[in-house]
Amino acid sequence: MDVQLIQRGENFFITFENYVPDSGQILMNNGESPARKNDHGDFEFEFEDNWGSKGKGSLRQDGDNATVTVQQVQITSDPWGRNAGRQYGRYQLTKSACIKQS
Repeated sequence: MDVQLIQRGENFFITFENYVPDSGQILMNNGESPARKNDHGDFEFEFEDNWGSKGKGSLRQDGDNATVTVQQVQITSDPWGRNAGRQYGRYQLTKSACIKQS
C-alpha cells in the first residue's frame, strides 16, 4: 500500500494504490480524495476506487509510521472489481522518501 497525504493551503488530499503480487491487480482511488481531520487528529476520506466501488478510509500518523484503513461502502457489480475487494483492510506503513527521476 502506497499512500500520499497532500496539503494545499489549508486543504488536505489523499491518494492510495495497492498492488496484489499474485495477480498484478491494482486498487486505487480515482484522483485525489479530499481529507478532513477528525477530533483525534486522524484524516478521514471518502472515495470511488478504480473498479467502481465506493469506500471510506482513514489515515493515522504516528511519527514516521502510519495506519491506513480502507473499507468498501458500496461494492461494484463488476466481477474483477468484486475481486479487488480483497485489497481493502488495514495497513501498517512506514514513511519513505520519494525519488524524483528525470
